[in-house]
Amino acid sequence: MGVHGTGPEAGRKLVDGRLTLCVECDAVAAGCSSVHRIQVPRGVAVTVEGDNGGVTAEGFDTLLEVRSDHGGVRARKAGGALDLGGGTVIWP
Repeated sequence: MGVHGTGPEAGRKLVDGRLTLCVECDAVAAGCSSVHRIQVPRGVAVTVEGDNGGVTAEGFDTLLEVRSDHGGVRARKAGGALDLGGGTVIWP
């Protein structure tokens, strides 16, 4: 909840097979956080590019690429190739 402003407001858009998720927060003092849960069909390679916040990926059997500029990256139950990078990388 923001003080003297707005947010958090979660948004999403899908363009050319690329899903973009965002959280907007415009306040002097804010607890700006959200949780997005995305389920992907088996056999689909996934690339995640995060700016702020952590990423947890679970159960992938294909290539999984995850980057987070300011957050931890966690991969669990991954059977395919992994390409992980972030503030903290935890595997398995």
